[in-house]
Amino acid sequence: MSTRSMLGQVYGRTPRVSLPERLRSWKYLFPSVLIFVVFGIVPVLWVLYQSTFVWSAFAGTRRFAELQNYYTIVHSSEHMLALGRTLLFVGAALAIQMPLGLGIALLLNQAFRGRSVVRTLLILPLTIPPVSVGATWLLFAREGTGFVPGVLEFVGIDFSIGQNALHAWTAIMLMDAWHWVPLLALIFLAGLTSVPPSLVESAKIDGANRFEIFWHVTLPELRTVGVVALLIRTMDLFRAYDSLWMLTGGGPGTSTFVLNMDIVRTVLNAANYGLGSALSLFTLYIIVVLSWLMVNTLYQEVLQ
Repeated sequence: MSTRSMLGQVYGRTPRVSLPERLRSWKYLFPSVLIFVVFGIVPVLWVLYQSTFVWSAFAGTRRFAELQNYYTIVHSSEHMLALGRTLLFVGAALAIQMPLGLGIALLLNQAFRGRSVVRTLLILPLTIPPVSVGATWLLFAREGTGFVPGVLEFVGIDFSIGQNALHAWTAIMLMDAWHWVPLLALIFLAGLTSVPPSLVESAKIDGANRFEIFWHVTLPELRTVGVVALLIRTMDLFRAYDSLWMLTGGGPGTSTFVLNMDIVRTVLNAANYGLGSALSLFTLYIIVVLSWLMVNTLYQEVLQ
């Protein structure tokens, strides 16, 4: 560090940085910025441009329509119902998976024989592609040939994901939880290992029981980790498509037809690229808003 910089720090003044020094620092950031612009900003701007057109490949027509596609989305009951199902799927999955992941992490944080083996087995579902997960659960839950309907038939339950919407929702919730709860458990487990043992010992000396230690010591220490886990799973759930399509195909009827399925159908089946682009940006906007709220919460937690 130069003498000028040291004097600036001592007297509370920020030293001036010359232009050559700024350019030398920017050269390290330039590759990352270039990759972000090329693969992040440019595709979004291109999709935004396409969303301003009414464009049907089958009809061979394309005309500039300003915000007509967005107006169509907001005033279409079909698209709004798909959005509602997506929000229901995200909310219900988070309500199930977050407590379950925390509970498994608390169990794995205890000392028992074979703990390392259990932790290794916990990672296995995360290595399976979503398409394979959907196909596997379809074999388990399909009426007539599946293992689950066969077992439930003995207790008088006619389980059918192709005819009963509640059964279909139950199947996709169980499937998604089986696939992704291990990730949440590992995140919470990492957070549990960072809880200061001195706080736990102090609580025990003060006469706190296990529940009080968890509620007043462990849980507050996991707030930051919990927001990170919530952010990751929220973005993943909004992107869910492969496993859901393999298991239910959006059925029965359109009861599990989520927004991603709506985008694929609009772009590939109907070849309506303008409306499909608008739907993609509409979904991206929702994810960005929710992510911003969570990141802002995380930022406030770090400052405390």
